[in-house]
Amino acid sequence: MYATTRQEAENSNTAVTNTLSILGYYAWVLFDSGTTHSFISTNLVKHARVEVEPLGYGLSVGTPAGVSMEAFERVKDSQLCVSNHMMNVMLIVLIMTNFDVILGMKWLAKNHASIDCFNKEVVFRPPGQPSFKFKGTRVEMVPKIISALKARRMLSQGDWGILAHVVELGRTEASINSVPVVREFADVFLEDLPSLPPDWELRIKESDIPKIAFRTRYGHYEFRVMLFGLTNASATFMGWMNEVFKEFLDSIMIVFINDILVYYKTKEQHKKHLRKVLTTLRMNKLFAKFCKCELWAKQIGFLGHVVSHMGITIDPAKIEAVKNWPRPTTVTEVQSFLGLAGYYRQFVQGFSKIATPLTGLTKKGKLFTWNDQCEDNF
Repeated sequence: MYATTRQEAENSNTAVTNTLSILGYYAWVLFDSGTTHSFISTNLVKHARVEVEPLGYGLSVGTPAGVSMEAFERVKDSQLCVSNHMMNVMLIVLIMTNFDVILGMKWLAKNHASIDCFNKEVVFRPPGQPSFKFKGTRVEMVPKIISALKARRMLSQGDWGILAHVVELGRTEASINSVPVVREFADVFLEDLPSLPPDWELRIKESDIPKIAFRTRYGHYEFRVMLFGLTNASATFMGWMNEVFKEFLDSIMIVFINDILVYYKTKEQHKKHLRKVLTTLRMNKLFAKFCKCELWAKQIGFLGHVVSHMGITIDPAKIEAVKNWPRPTTVTEVQSFLGLAGYYRQFVQGFSKIATPLTGLTKKGKLFTWNDQCEDNF
């Protein structure tokens, strides 16, 4: 059999990638009809703390680099959720860095699944049941921007310059009238705020207004309403939000500065909770931008985490950032890495012990020496 890399999967016409819930965790999954078996990475096995059992035979796995790896263990009857459908899969344990799980041809055939190459989606057609689809991610190239001086230098060295016209395609966006409950509060989701500064903004104390005056060529100007750039402005606004929503905090919602998360167990319950929150916004003349809201979502990213009915997990994008972090070469770079990784220490058993060699590098007056223990723990 043969295993593939993430770059090859993104460019392949026989593979689809996206995030799925498996073993109670969100994992980066590859649907690949070019792979025979299904696999799970050793990292996910350790993270999910699942029991493995002997495979009963040795399986030789070929990699794109021409290297063969041996697999001897498996995780039997693993549950994964695909488009709200619970499904079972037997996964062979394999050392992988590009994916957490690979679902191969045997599993796809067993579950009557086929890959739509053009739309990058997996279509399931179970006998006697309605068909359903799973959307994959499309490759989006991040533009690389260079300065005009660098471009001129590159051209002088013999590089070619090509002028290309870029056309932005419009996308269909949801309207307020199409969202239940929200359509009743159209006045909360204003496109343009009227006549700034309005009376309902958080005003600055009259005696403090001259302190934040600024000079322009047209004269001096003063802020009469609070802006986030001021010292303690965020803390003041956070206190105001806590006061406005105090009767609902930790019961139907949580709020962090200008991020509001409304949670629920049933749709009917969510209607009631959403109506209470929007009514409170209306009463206090507070507004939200509709295009920045995610409504009636079953899973949502919030402050670097993913919140769903499965619980709270780490945002896969943050996991990728940690995985792909380049080896630190200075104390500052070590501190930056520990800052990001430490934010998710509650998800890593024994984090302090693992981070000890790296923390030691940040001690004042100590020579920066990256040894084997630092490399292993990193």
